Amino acid sequence: MTTMIFEELKRQFTNDLLYIFLQREGFIEADLFPEFINQISMDRVYSTLEVAEMFKISDNNLRYQMKMMRKLGYINSIKAGRNYRFNYLNIYRMYLVTLILNMKGRNTGDIENILNGEDVSSLNKEITPVTDESKKDDSQSIWSFNHLVIQMIEKQIAINELQTCLNESTRKYMQLDQRFNSMLVEIQLMNKLNESIKQPNKKWFYKHNEIDSSATNLDDKQQLTEFKDQLATILFNINDYEKRLTINLYELKQLYEEK
Repeated sequence: MTTMIFEELKRQFTNDLLYIFLQREGFIEADLFPEFINQISMDRVYSTLEVAEMFKISDNNLRYQMKMMRKLGYINSIKAGRNYRFNYLNIYRMYLVTLILNMKGRNTGDIENILNGEDVSSLNKEITPVTDESKKDDSQSIWSFNHLVIQMIEKQIAINELQTCLNESTRKYMQLDQRFNSMLVEIQLMNKLNESIKQPNKKWFYKHNEIDSSATNLDDKQQLTEFKDQLATILFNINDYEKRLTINLYELKQLYEEK
C-alpha cells in the first residue's frame, strides 16, 4: 500500500466513530485498508460507478447507502452536474459503511447509533434469560395446546359416529316407509277385490284382513314416529357438536397465534 495515503487515512480517521467501532470489533489493518486503496489518488474525484467497482457492489446499492449517509451527515459528496463524485476521504468513509453493513445483523440504524456516540455494547441485542418460570409457562402452553388437539380429535370422532348413526337411522326409516307404502297398496288392492266379488265370505275375509292390516299399519306408524324422533335427536346432537367444534377451532387458532 502506498505509505502516503495509508498514513493520511490513519491520521484523518483516528477519531472517526465508525473506524473506532470496527477496530473494537476486531478488524485488522488488512481489513481496514484493502489493496484497492493503493489505486486511489488523493488528487482526483471518482464517480459512483468507479467506487462501486472498488467495493464490488452494485451502483444502485452504493447510491442508496450514500443517500442514507448524506442524511446522517457522515459524507459530503461532490456533485458535478447531475452526478456525484467522491474524493479519497468520502470513498474511505463509504468503505467503512459497507464493512459495517456486511456484518451480520447490522443496518443503517446501527450506523446512526454509532455516529450518535452510543456505547458499542448497547448495540448488541439483549438476550432474555430462560428462567424456570418461563420454562413452566412454555410447558403449560404446550400442555394446553396438546389437550385442545385431543379434544378436537374426540369431537371429530363423536361427530363421525353420530353421522354414521344418522345414516343408519335414515336407512331404516326409508325401509319402513317403503314397507308402509307397500302395505297401503296391498290394502287398496284387497278393497277393490272385495268390492268386485261381493260375496259374504269374501267380505268377511276382507274385514278380518282389514283389522289385521290396520293393526299392522298403526304399529308401523308408531315405529316410523319413533325413528323420526331418533333422527331429530341425532340431528340436534350433531348440531351441538358442530357448535362445540367451532368454538374449539377458534381456541386452537388463538393458541397458534399466541405461540
